[in-house]
Amino acid sequence: MRTVKVYWSMPMDIERFFASEESKDIGFYYITQKSRGKENPLYIGKSYHSFKSRMKSHEYWLKEYRGEILIRLGRIISPNWYFWEEYRQLINETESILIYNMRDVLRENVSNTKSVRVSEDTLVINFGHSSIIPKRIRQRE
Repeated sequence: MRTVKVYWSMPMDIERFFASEESKDIGFYYITQKSRGKENPLYIGKSYHSFKSRMKSHEYWLKEYRGEILIRLGRIISPNWYFWEEYRQLINETESILIYNMRDVLRENVSNTKSVRVSEDTLVINFGHSSIIPKRIRQRE
């Protein structure tokens, strides 16, 4: 069984996110809306180029939400990767696992909500500031 460890950053508002050095990295992002003291899950996505460039493609629908928009960034800490295509596949499969297992609460995700396919049995361990993302998710091939 493959184990993937994902570290999630502290939540940032939109302004802080776009100004941060972290926005230049790649990996996963988790968008929530804070309203009346409660965080509502909106979207989980991935980025191969930079979080900042990917987030710009979401600006049009994010404007529809009232309240504060928060973004957490997720980075694969383990396993280490050496070849881009393998890492890209790992990002794709991990994103699919995250979305599928949170499909009932994510308001904006439409892909990966009906099924998930992985190349091998996978355990995703989420740590850091993952909010309601399950700490451990096991997905069978």
